[in-house]
Amino acid sequence: MKWIADFRDPWTDIDFYKQLSLTRWADARHKRLERSVLREADRVVTVSWHWAEDLQRLGGRPVAVITNGFDPHDVPKPAEPVDDAYSLVHIGSLSPSRNAPELWRALRALCDSDPAFAAKFKLRFVGPVDHTIAQSVADAGLADHLERIGRVSHDEAMRHMQRARVLLLLVNDTPNLLGILPGKVFEYLSVGRPILAIGPVKGDVARVLADASHLVIDRAAVTYAQSRIREIFTGLPGSTTEIYSRRGLSGQVAELLVTLADA
Repeated sequence: MKWIADFRDPWTDIDFYKQLSLTRWADARHKRLERSVLREADRVVTVSWHWAEDLQRLGGRPVAVITNGFDPHDVPKPAEPVDDAYSLVHIGSLSPSRNAPELWRALRALCDSDPAFAAKFKLRFVGPVDHTIAQSVADAGLADHLERIGRVSHDEAMRHMQRARVLLLLVNDTPNLLGILPGKVFEYLSVGRPILAIGPVKGDVARVLADASHLVIDRAAVTYAQSRIREIFTGLPGSTTEIYSRRGLSGQVAELLVTLADA
């Protein structure tokens, strides 16, 4: 019997691994099991290119990449109208590791320097928000621009994505961030709206969001990117691609299975 080991996340390199406070024995055990899987599986697959490189170094064997994706049937039809307001919308949980105080301050400075932008700007969080992030937004002086919407159904979340003038993606500020490529990226892409991502410009998020309608800014550069942030609100509509649809990705899985069966 042949088998494929599919790493949806790293194992010992996952961002919270050190927080587990494992004993020396347990840590060694995890690492032995990880190496065993990487060496004994007939094929190893993961969801991002940097994570594939990390796993390849650990196991000494090639690792395939099949990313997450979106289901076209989840996209509401007819589409919701786009906000007249300059809405910057984050969908999903906002944990402390996703906080972006540099962005909040840059948006405040943009509002101060451009009254027309300030009059139309809305920062909308759809989903649970850690209190430290809400406080960070308030400390930056954006409390009057913030709209908070709690948990919603998946269908309503998709509708909020369609309404957004710009979708916000905050890459966790943690180790192995180059390979972080959440499923939300692809659902964002499915609705065809511009995406503003705060994360590494050499990471896998930037690789996927290479289209000119999207903007990826490194955290260290946000302060100096106000004009670029301003432009995305009136720039090109977002684009999507069937490469990341579930149908397209299923084809990649089928090809892998055929290759394995013929080996």
